[in-house]
Amino acid sequence: MFNRKTIGRQLTEALKILVFAFVISWGLRATVVDARVVPTPSMVPTIQIGDRLLVDKLSYRFTHINRGDVVVFQAPPNADQNESDYVKRVIGLPGNKVEIKEGKVFIDDRELDEPYENEQPSYTYGPIIVPKKHIL
Repeated sequence: MFNRKTIGRQLTEALKILVFAFVISWGLRATVVDARVVPTPSMVPTIQIGDRLLVDKLSYRFTHINRGDVVVFQAPPNADQNESDYVKRVIGLPGNKVEIKEGKVFIDDRELDEPYENEQPSYTYGPIIVPKKHIL
């Protein structure tokens, strides 16, 4: 049957595999990809509350963020909500003039086409110029 040396080697191998899998998983999560659960309805109908997302942490180190991209970022310290992460769509890039009037979003005085939008906002915002190294 099995002797103690065989069982000991098998347990050692299994432990090595588990440790290796943990280290690889932790390394990937810290640098390449992370999982998030969508906490709020702000992205409905594109993304639903409770949807699970895999967040790519690597690609924006090599490319730029574009209008329409969905990004995940840490909530600002002065945010009213208890959520630690926000999931939002980019509408304004550095240097853009952004304004919402009569429920329509305008970028540099041109209306933004948002076919994914479920309902038009009913408020007025701006105009503001998006600062360098920022997005809106």
